[in-house]
Amino acid sequence: MSEASFTKKDFAAIFEISLPAVDKWVEQGIPRVPVGKNRYRYGARALKWAIKKRSSKNGKKPNVAEQTATVELERAKIKLDRERGQVVPISTFKDVLDDVATRLDSKLQAMARKWGAELLGIEELPAMVSKLDEAIEECRAELRSVCDD
Repeated sequence: MSEASFTKKDFAAIFEISLPAVDKWVEQGIPRVPVGKNRYRYGARALKWAIKKRSSKNGKKPNVAEQTATVELERAKIKLDRERGQVVPISTFKDVLDDVATRLDSKLQAMARKWGAELLGIEELPAMVSKLDEAIEECRAELRSVCDD
């Protein structure tokens, strides 16, 4: 198999659905790759299919696990292609960086909800700055990991 992929159980966990729900998606045409007798794996195409299916159904944006899985699969595919000496289209790198930027943006926007009440109660500026520095460093570390691959 040429791309990173997930088992049915892992795929269900990413989308927070049951195994029978994955079976229902199979009936509806989700892409999957056979890896043995009655065994399948779900890769980047399946992730994109499922995210599109969910968002078109209820306008729901991908959750963090879905976004993370999509980015990790794309990164693994790029790394595999590079190891094989294949040329990786710049559009693929752009897609991965766009996905990472979207995730980082979501994390930064979530900080207000996550720490809003706590930050309002902080009387000392250094404590607030420290919390924000930690969050920003997490984002920087994620960007470095993408660039290092």
